[in-house]
Amino acid sequence: MQYSEISRSKLKPVWSFLIALAAVTAIAVAFRNLPVKQYRFVVDIAMIVLMIGIVYFLYRYALTPFEYSVSGDVFSISKGEKHRKTVAAVVRQKDIRFFCPSNYTGKVPKGDYSALNCCPSWKGKTNGWCLWCNFGEGNLVKIYIEPSEHLVGLLKELAGEKAHE
Repeated sequence: MQYSEISRSKLKPVWSFLIALAAVTAIAVAFRNLPVKQYRFVVDIAMIVLMIGIVYFLYRYALTPFEYSVSGDVFSISKGEKHRKTVAAVVRQKDIRFFCPSNYTGKVPKGDYSALNCCPSWKGKTNGWCLWCNFGEGNLVKIYIEPSEHLVGLLKELAGEKAHE
């Protein structure tokens, strides 16, 4: 079985760019009009940090797609497109400990899991699905994804009895 899909943000890049541009402009005007003379350097640094945060948010949640692929008993996640594509995770069937919706309230595996957000939208951690993995030697990772219904079915099949609703 081979299946691949690309998950993109619902936020259109043009709208997100315009929103970010408006926010950056508003921040620049607001910070420039602050009546601070003695600590202007600190205000300018704070303005630059806020602008970098806005640009990062735009890039991460509006322009970065994720590709989810199932090939045999391997599920892989790639981030980006074309020449900027990087592998975020490769999960074999034996590495899966638990598969459930992100808002699952039942019993989940215990341990010190590090979170890997592979969702293209900023609400993905609450609306998506969660894959709990053990990559051996204590590498416990909780991967958040936003798959289609078809891919959810394939992942449930791959996880077997470890999949929950």
